[in-house]
Amino acid sequence: MRIRFHRAETRRGKYWYANRDPQSPELFQRELDAALEMLAQFPELGQGYLHGSRRMVLPTVPYSIVYFVEATQIHVVAVAHAKQRPGYWSER
Repeated sequence: MRIRFHRAETRRGKYWYANRDPQSPELFQRELDAALEMLAQFPELGQGYLHGSRRMVLPTVPYSIVYFVEATQIHVVAVAHAKQRPGYWSER
């Protein structure tokens, strides 16, 4: 299944990690890529979340992928840090 999402979401995560450890952005990107591959194969993998969305928690970084399953694609509306306000993405 095709995945569509806001690139700004991943830039924020990489920036957050780059300010803490220069090696960490690669870890974040690997985790994100692996999770997106899983979602492309198994769109219903994430748990039900806010406003009819689904959420997949990344295993080793404090981020979640928030997405909607549509007829032909997965629409990722947020790659949210665990400390961000829930639903900040709801206007997307």
